[in-house]
Amino acid sequence: MKFTANGPFGTKFWLRGLLLLATMLLAWKSMSQTTDRVALARQHKGAVVAKLLKDAKLPNPCPSIFFRAFKMEGTLEIWGSAKGGEYRLIQTYTVAKQSGIAGPKRQEGDGQVPEGVYTINRFNPKSSYYLSLGLDYPNASDLIRTANKEAPGSDIFIHGNTVSIGCLAMTDPIIEEIYLLALMGKAKGIPVHIFPARMKGPRYAELREANSAHLGFWDELQPIFLAFEKTRRVPKVRVTPSGAYQIVGS
Repeated sequence: MKFTANGPFGTKFWLRGLLLLATMLLAWKSMSQTTDRVALARQHKGAVVAKLLKDAKLPNPCPSIFFRAFKMEGTLEIWGSAKGGEYRLIQTYTVAKQSGIAGPKRQEGDGQVPEGVYTINRFNPKSSYYLSLGLDYPNASDLIRTANKEAPGSDIFIHGNTVSIGCLAMTDPIIEEIYLLALMGKAKGIPVHIFPARMKGPRYAELREANSAHLGFWDELQPIFLAFEKTRRVPKVRVTPSGAYQIVGS
């Protein structure tokens, strides 16, 4: 057999082989980096999460997890409950970056962090923002009230990094803790309540005075906020035909 540059075992053959091998190695490296993120989170923050649960007198793993976010204060609270009991505060985190202003998200491109009652409906360990937890925005209320039926917006996450357009960016080290806690409540579903602020006291009164256009909407959210404050149990909420939030039984 004659070996030439274009032959079956010539220079071009070997170059193609080396290129294919390099491509496979890069793909394997990329896949291993993403699939190991949860393992890395456990390595980095497993002991931290265990201590948080112990300090809150909650089991590890904790079967019921609940998130509350307050846009004005820039905080995200993680709560836990065991055996259907009252929720206990596990940790309060500072939001590294959020976009928009007080008020709900009403269409794609408005840059708003949503306000309302949501659930985490997807986990992404291969996110462009390290680890991310997706919210079910737009929910039934948002779809009724959107300013743009064709483009109400989508892809709202709690994620790592410090970049946000409508999301809550928490930094990579902090999202590791949050992600591990969220995995514990994944089977039951994780409710997420996002409020413009803590909906009581003088600061909230000032916010209401400066944002009269949102008062009707906020008057729907405030009973939800106050119900949890009083009972430490997540209230059941329905969406009326008009898109309004209403506590079941009220």
